[in-house]
Amino acid sequence: MVKKDFSIFILLFITVAASAQQADSLRKNSIKPVLEFDQRFYYMEQRWENVWGYREGVLINEKYKAGIGEYYMNQNVTGEPVPKRIIEDVPITQNQKLYFGTLFFEPLLYRREYFETGIVFEGGYGRTVNTFSNSQTNVTLRSYNRYFIPAGAGVSFNLKLPALFGWQAMRWFGIRFVTGYRTTLWQGDTVHNYAGYYWSVSGAVFLDRIFDDIKGRKSENKKANK
Repeated sequence: MVKKDFSIFILLFITVAASAQQADSLRKNSIKPVLEFDQRFYYMEQRWENVWGYREGVLINEKYKAGIGEYYMNQNVTGEPVPKRIIEDVPITQNQKLYFGTLFFEPLLYRREYFETGIVFEGGYGRTVNTFSNSQTNVTLRSYNRYFIPAGAGVSFNLKLPALFGWQAMRWFGIRFVTGYRTTLWQGDTVHNYAGYYWSVSGAVFLDRIFDDIKGRKSENKKANK
């Protein structure tokens, strides 16, 4: 199953990357900063969990985004699989934490002043920390820290605000929505399954717009001083 998922991601990546090579050769090369919040909801073992994160990187030639993402989850869960060495007739509280970072590449399929959409590819490395305790006594019965290597693909949508009420700074903000599928290529945790669908909705700070506004203001000042 993992090999099949990985093959689909690779095939999709190659297809999009090949089509993205048709860049406008007349467009001037540019690199601008990117910062986006990424509050995700992961579907794991028939439940949805909230994962906090953000992405930072660069926007290349107005066509590609690339950079790193950092994510964190800390949840108490019940009714989940437990290691066989834990006595089953004891009420169990499980605390599950995820820490992971990813590298992402996002070719933009459509980009306009107030809207953009792209396909997101990502892969990285993380750790899962699971602690199993007696719910009545809070005594820790077992705890383990294991690695996992996530990979995923999804579709993103960004809505950008206009300069409302004449406030230029309003156009620096917007809303980001992403939906996709995440798998684990390898993992050391033999108890849980971290593959599943995800979606994300969060605010976004469009640093490229701030960059453009600062650059435009400097250009206007130079013209005024001539």
